[in-house]
Amino acid sequence: MERCAIVIGILRVCFNEKEVRMRRSALFILPMMMLSVSPALAKGCIRGAAAGGVGGHFVGKGHAVMGAAAGCVIAHHHYAKQARAQKAAARSHG
Repeated sequence: MERCAIVIGILRVCFNEKEVRMRRSALFILPMMMLSVSPALAKGCIRGAAAGGVGGHFVGKGHAVMGAAAGCVIAHHHYAKQARAQKAAARSHG
């Protein structure tokens, strides 16, 4: 079953049920993800996304976005692990 909406008077946009569910879940999940990211580790995400995007671009068409997302996750994990190690070292010396 499709759901349709009239946008700007003349444009008709239709979505099937799967697309509607995906859009609703994205509208809920994305803001939650953005709230959970700490600003200090965002630098790692940006660096990883840039490197992953370039790598994905060279792999083939459409892989740049996937590479950027994977690079962001990997770099975020790396910097989080590094921050935990620095905190542990500071606690043991402190």
